[in-house]
Formats: sequence, C-alpha cells, structure tokens
Amino acid sequence: MFDFSTGYCNNGGYAGIGSRHVSKFVTEKQAIFAFCMTLHGFKLFSGGVDGSDYGFEYGAKLAYDFLCKIDNSLPSGDYDRVMQIYLPWPGFNLRSGSGYTVPKNTSKSMAYAQQFHSNWFGLSDAGKQLMVRNSHQVLGSDLRTPVSFVVICHTSDGATHASATMAITGGTEQAIRVASANAISVCNTGNPSNYLRIEAKIRNASQIILERFGMSLRNMCVRKCTATCHSNYQKNLLLKA
Repeated sequence: MFDFSTGYCNNGGYAGIGSRHVSKFVTEKQAIFAFCMTLHGFKLFSGGVDGSDYGFEYGAKLAYDFLCKIDNSLPSGDYDRVMQIYLPWPGFNLRSGSGYTVPKNTSKSMAYAQQFHSNWFGLSDAGKQLMVRNSHQVLGSDLRTPVSFVVICHTSDGATHASATMAITGGTEQAIRVASANAISVCNTGNPSNYLRIEAKIRNASQIILERFGMSLRNMCVRKCTATCHSNYQKNLLLKA
C-alpha cells in the first residue's frame, strides 16, 4: 500500500497513457484504476494530454487528496509524491506545479526517440518534442529508469506490442514501441481481454481498499470521477467540433 512512513508511492511505477479521443466511460475507468494504484503504492508516469492521460492523472491526484485527509502530515497538493507527468515544453496544456516536469531534449533523447518513429524528419520541432516526451513516460527522466509495473493505455485498435501498432494507434504507438523494445508489458484496454483483466484488478483492489481504509471506492471515487471526467469529455467534444 501507499507508504505513509515516507509519504511517497514506493512500490514502483507504471505508465498511464493512451488516446485523447476516448469516451467519458473510458476516462472514468482510467481514473478509478489510477486511484487504486496510488493507494496501493504505485506511482503514475504520464504525459499531460486530454483524454486518457487526463483520466489517469485525475485519479492519482484524487487518491493523494484522500491520503492527505487520512494523514495530516502529508503536504496538500504535493502530487510529485504520487505522479510524474512529463511535458514536452513548459506550460503544455496548462500543466504546471508539483508532479510535472519537462525533460531535457538532449541529442541523446532525440536520437533515442528517432529510432522508434517511421517519419522522424517529417515531424515539426514540436512533434519531435512530443515523441521525446513519450520515451520518458516509459523510461523515466534519464531514459534508464523504466516503469516497473506495466504500460496501461487505451487505443481503438487495442495494440499491445510494436508489431501490432498501426496508423490508428496514434501517438501512443511511440510509447508502445519503446515499451516493446525494453520488454515492458503493455495492457491496452481497447483489447477486450485486457479490459476484462483491468476490471478484475479494480474489483480486487476495491475490496482491499475497503478493508484497509474502510472506504467504498464507489462512494469516494466513482461519483467524483464521473462528474469530472464527463466535464473533460464534453470539453474534448467541443475541441473536435
């Protein structure tokens, strides 16, 4: 579970990423999953984009706010303890503060990202920065500290390996390729069998959380996630209109 002795998630990290064009139902599930993972002591790595990234990010923040109510010694809003959101440049998507970082786009990180993109020289400078950011989501700030748990994502094609990615996988394709090259498992909830696995994990985690914290996940998390993720989903619909 979350380590109250240090005030940090110390059980390892996982990447929570995926398509920005997902339904509110998907973002709700992502937020609930992240909430459970935080309480179980796993730190979120993500990228600050609307849609899937938002769902995971919101769930991690909501969990930390809940933990602060349990332990008053935890500093409010110090989200760096439970998440590391990699941004391609400062102020990306209005993100800033604790839990957000802009990795250095060194020649090494650019070269590393390039090998996983089929049209690197066709990308704009901003596009290249986004691809570099995707590498860090999986391999950490130094590109040598990979997530220890899994890359969980959602894309419409359900790709779980570099060999299965295609154009409709979108920007998540880059992260999946990086994960595959580093023998890191990918759980894509766009894949029906993967979705059922995550549903089972959420059910098990909910029972443990109820026993450990005396709190119903549905009462504490689901209603807040539903309201907030629905608002974000409506925002995405307006942006796409």
